[in-house]
Amino acid sequence: RTMGRQVVVGCLLLALLALASCKELDYLQAVENPHIRDRKGSSTQEEGQCTAADSCPVSQFVNPANILSGHIDAQPDTLVDIKIFKYMGVQVPIYYFKQPDRLNPDQLPFRLIRVSTIDLSSVVTIPHKMGHDSWFPAYYWDILVCGGCDGWRHIGWKFSPKNGAGEAFYALIVDYGEGKQRQADPSHPEGVLEALTVGVRAPAWLIALATATVHAQMQGVGSSTSM
Repeated sequence: RTMGRQVVVGCLLLALLALASCKELDYLQAVENPHIRDRKGSSTQEEGQCTAADSCPVSQFVNPANILSGHIDAQPDTLVDIKIFKYMGVQVPIYYFKQPDRLNPDQLPFRLIRVSTIDLSSVVTIPHKMGHDSWFPAYYWDILVCGGCDGWRHIGWKFSPKNGAGEAFYALIVDYGEGKQRQADPSHPEGVLEALTVGVRAPAWLIALATATVHAQMQGVGSSTSM
């Protein structure tokens, strides 16, 4: 028993030392796809009138309690690096991925964190269930977009286990750093995915699918309200 306790204490000390050696982040924020092209259009609100309460809730705060730090297999030819940071006392792995050349010759980079849950109040999951070229090969991926007064924004992906075992998780695109706070650039709604480019222009079928998904959810909300 004494030996077992010593091993446990030793492991805890090593874990604490590893956490202490991690670089502390001043801020960690979920952001929109940085590769989306700026588009202009008519806005439902006047310039400068979009408040924090009107924008995407997911991008306002990352709850450190929801961050997943356990090991997970990643696609080897697209994973560039995994950097471990500390945020509000929690260990945070940030995954650096790039799109494969077979999908996009520009090989666009993304920085992601994995979280167990997010605020879904303004989020639409676009069902895609793509299994090939998944950054996490044991999982299917669906696209997440978030709506607010500043438009529809691609914020990440939902990953669901292919074999049905285990839990789904969310991979959010993030910005992080020290001593500054990212300010999101305003954009204007022009349909659901007309303002969305995931590395390349979203295809027509994806725009149609997203539009149908949003309409179905809105009709569901309307039906439940009238009951």
